[in-house]
Amino acid sequence: MRYFPADYAVIPNGVDVDLFGCPDVRPMDEYQDGYFNVLFVGRLEKRKGLPYLLEALPQVQRDVPMSD
Repeated sequence: MRYFPADYAVIPNGVDVDLFGCPDVRPMDEYQDGYFNVLFVGRLEKRKGLPYLLEALPQVQRDVPMSD
């Protein structure tokens, strides 16, 4: 807005919170292999931040316990 003054509406990414927040949704069997899995949904371009995600993975693995 600093560079292009106007009226803006922020439209968040579309995520079905009811579906993905539902406690009845169980992990997929093929990913219950003992490995830590992370899903990145985005284009492989610098501004999407994949390098930051990869850099943060060791900390995430330390801080987020794997569920059974």
